[in-house]
Amino acid sequence: MQAFKDNAFSSACADVASYGFYGREGGVSTGLYASLNCARGSNDVRESIEFNRSIVAKDMGCEGAEISTPWQCHTADCMLINQPYTQDARPVGDALVTDVAGLPIAILT
Repeated sequence: MQAFKDNAFSSACADVASYGFYGREGGVSTGLYASLNCARGSNDVRESIEFNRSIVAKDMGCEGAEISTPWQCHTADCMLINQPYTQDARPVGDALVTDVAGLPIAILT
């Protein structure tokens, strides 16, 4: 698995942030969800979702960290995240931003 990276964006942000765009390949989910499914709101096997999220975390260089993702709804709401949060406390919105170094955040599409 390799994250897609835009070279122009990478050059501009290399000292500030790391990022990646992940596709369906490289995950352990099977059947209907056969992919790198990281969506905890799906009906995929919970263990597969968590393993897929650990694959992404490792690739992002934050192995063992919780990747914060919102309860995604199509809104104009962008949440400032300054600490990890639990699955039950996910904010509702469509975008996340942080100014905390090393705090992994993600959007699922």
